This record gives sequence, C-alpha cells and structure tokens, in this order.
Amino acid sequence: LCDAIFHVGVAINEELSLRGWLLYNMSAWFVAQWEFSVLSATIIAIGAQSLLFAAAHAASPGASAVGLFNLTVGGVAGALNVVLTGNLVFALGWHFSWNMMMGHVLGLSTSGIPMSAKIVSIVPHPAKAALHGGRFGPEQSPLAPLAYALGVVMLAAFYGTSGMDEWEQKLKGDGLLQAAVQPVLPATHT
Repeated sequence: LCDAIFHVGVAINEELSLRGWLLYNMSAWFVAQWEFSVLSATIIAIGAQSLLFAAAHAASPGASAVGLFNLTVGGVAGALNVVLTGNLVFALGWHFSWNMMMGHVLGLSTSGIPMSAKIVSIVPHPAKAALHGGRFGPEQSPLAPLAYALGVVMLAAFYGTSGMDEWEQKLKGDGLLQAAVQPVLPATHT
C-alpha cells in the first residue's frame, strides 16, 4: 500500500509538472506570443519537457546515455498521451501502471530505484544487462522505446485523435492564458 501511494505521488508529481503544466503552458506561450502554429508549438514543448523528464532521472542509480535517451522517448510518449486524449488522465495512469508493473509485479528497478514489495521477483542475468536494463531497470532496455511506441499506437487505435482538436482549442482559445502572457502596461491617469 505504501509503495502504491508512493507511485501515485511520483506519477502526479512528474506528469502534472511536465505533461500538465510545462507542456501546456510552453505550447500556449509559443502560440500566443510568437504566433507559432499549434503543431509547431506543441512539437517544441514536447521536446523540451521530454528532455527535462530524462534530465530529472540522470542522477538515478545505474543511469546511462541509453536509459536517458529511452526516458526522452518515454517523455514524448507521455506527452502524446496528453495531446491525443486532450487531458492528463491517461498519462497519469500509464506512468503509475508502468512503475507498478515493472517494480512491484515483475520486481525490477524503476529508473534505478529497487522496489521492496514484489509479486514476482525476476532476477535478470548479469551478462544480459544490456537487454534488460541492468540496475536502472527496463527503462534502460533497448526494448523500452518499442514499448512506448506500442503504447502510443494502441492509444491512438483505441481512442483516436479527437483529443487533438480539444488540445488545439485549449491552446487557441484560452482567454486566461492570452491575458496572462500579454505585457502589463502601466495605468495611465488622465
């Protein structure tokens, strides 16, 4: 139970700050201030939040360039969850489920953090660390980008891309954001 609560906190912390706040606000800022297309603004924001997501895990035990690249790809997948569905709920569930499945069902490390409570304890073969991700866990495996891509394809197949219309409407029609990014001018007295 404590581990599940921990992973709820991790998912909320990382998804809300990166895929919720940064992805949305950076995209909206580029649309409002620089008049970028929604697509261009979203691509830039996806790249930025994905790199930040990977960088946040750089100090994790066992992290390598492969693991950080894979987490960048995972950040793109998480952002596509938000853009394709138009909300953050699926990304939160995916992040939580990934950590629970890898850490507590299969007993592997998640981003270098070993899990205490396990349903199955898989002990990866030390000579095959390049395949299973070693101490860092499955996020460092060459199979991780394939899992992320498969998840995005399944998401699009099941839910379609109607959320993209909602995403575009939010970015173009958010009057509060439009007002917030406008320069503040001093009041004139007559």
